[in-house]
Amino acid sequence: MVRARRAWIGVAAVATLGALVGTGWLMMRSRDDAADQLAPPPVAPRAQGPGTARLSWDAVDPGAYGADAKGDPVAGFRVYVGPSPEQLRLEASIDDPRATGYVVRNLPRGTWYYTVTTYTALGIESERPPPVSKTIR
Repeated sequence: MVRARRAWIGVAAVATLGALVGTGWLMMRSRDDAADQLAPPPVAPRAQGPGTARLSWDAVDPGAYGADAKGDPVAGFRVYVGPSPEQLRLEASIDDPRATGYVVRNLPRGTWYYTVTTYTALGIESERPPPVSKTIR
């Protein structure tokens, strides 16, 4: 059985001036069966360049947002990056439920899109919220 819970997480791509670019909703799904544990997707390589994007989000309370009746706490975050909202690829998997940010380094010039999901101890990943963007000049 899959249960869904809605959790607010604000994701921001921050330029050097610290501007908030966007926020979004995450849906946390959890399963009753530990045998359904999912393996994380592989990190996808991307082109390299001179840019940096600092992503930040609100702290997530693992007990409030990721646990179901049998206990499936938030275990971490997955950061996705791509040259368009349709081409997001896994950039990093952060195995710390207390994390509130990540720095994407070596971005080529152009506009890049970012989103962050949560995943539980069983490997169940939330839905992706709408991406935010930052232009590297």
